[in-house]
Amino acid sequence: MKSTRTTFCGECRALRWVEDWSEMRDEMLAIVLGPCGHIVERTARLEWAPGRGLVSIAGVGRHAATS
Repeated sequence: MKSTRTTFCGECRALRWVEDWSEMRDEMLAIVLGPCGHIVERTARLEWAPGRGLVSIAGVGRHAATS
């Protein structure tokens, strides 16, 4: 089963699927929602941080042994 990307439409006050999107200007996306057709503006920057497990696996933050 294929999952559908959804986001909240403030005008309809309901979850809607993402029908289309386009880049408006620096780091801004215009997202067209279906079936209502409302357009939501969102930043295109990364909005999540990796979990601690990913950081420890990658070795980030480990001190190098020096002599």
